[in-house]
Amino acid sequence: MSAKFVSQIWQADLPRPLKLVALALADNTNSHGIVPLDDKQMIAWLTGYTIEELDKVISKLLKAEVLVQMPEMRVRFSSENIQPMKPYWQGAANGDDAPETIETLQYQLKALHIQPETVDELVQKYPAELIIKWMDIYHQAVETGIADGSGYLVSALRRNWDMDAAKQRIETRWKKLAKQSLSGSLPDELKEHLQKMGWEDDLDEVFQAHKDNPDRTLAWAKHTTKEGWGAGKFRNSLRSGLMPPNREPVLRPPVCTLENAETSSQDDWPEASDEVKTAWQDCMSRIALMCDTERGFNSGDLASWLEPATPINMECTGLDTRFTVRSCTATAADWIDHHARGLLEDVLEDVLNQSINLESVS
Repeated sequence: MSAKFVSQIWQADLPRPLKLVALALADNTNSHGIVPLDDKQMIAWLTGYTIEELDKVISKLLKAEVLVQMPEMRVRFSSENIQPMKPYWQGAANGDDAPETIETLQYQLKALHIQPETVDELVQKYPAELIIKWMDIYHQAVETGIADGSGYLVSALRRNWDMDAAKQRIETRWKKLAKQSLSGSLPDELKEHLQKMGWEDDLDEVFQAHKDNPDRTLAWAKHTTKEGWGAGKFRNSLRSGLMPPNREPVLRPPVCTLENAETSSQDDWPEASDEVKTAWQDCMSRIALMCDTERGFNSGDLASWLEPATPINMECTGLDTRFTVRSCTATAADWIDHHARGLLEDVLEDVLNQSINLESVS
């Protein structure tokens, strides 16, 4: 149960059937306002509705955007769309709190285990509206672990605490709890590596990467701590979309041969200009930083096919610049064209600051 959402629904401007169902749902929500709907029979029993009637009321709450549909038979309360009722103490004669308000406040404060004499002091000394606002903050403070008893509420009123500062502290604690919740969903081995590399930021990006590809995320975490890198290098590695390097020996492409079976030599290839050579070397260096400082490339196929490739020419073709790279075999040229074109074009565009169209030839 989340006291925050129960309190908010109690004060919500909702028709009686909607409020009854919303209260039953809020009584089963977590601290983030998420409610599982896998046991509708229990909620129907609590509210006195049939399951069909319950579904109709939930549909109205969804239409009013009090609830938001989520996957896996879940809904979430949308706090910003829950409109509060007009405070019942407004309109009291001479601006004083109505007797009903005082009596209700006394009952609510005593329910928080505040001594009767202290309750009388508070309702006589402080406006009802102020007490109610601090009661709402107090419930949130209890949920987040900031407050462990009603002394928090009494001190807030007596010492005239800054309400905005209290809300900010609670918001900060909510974010910390959300971060801990994400951390708890990561495997212990990954969390251990994150600690070793000094990860101190929020875990949203790591959580998403692990959700998309848990094996690659854990592999990069292991590689990062093994190499003694920091958290920043780990983040960049995750964003690269590549797998960490494999230290196993890599199978090289076949030696380049001509049709007459004579071995080709790079000396027979056209000599590239210094500008083309420099751009290619800079491109390879940047890929090396993205992948593996020891080998220079991501292991496996990427290293096998790129290392023997040679830059040939660079020429303008309309809006693009064509950058030609030559491999010793048609197989190698075709592999680069199909598996490395996008990466090479992106990096070369950064190097040359212009749009690049890569041409892989043999």
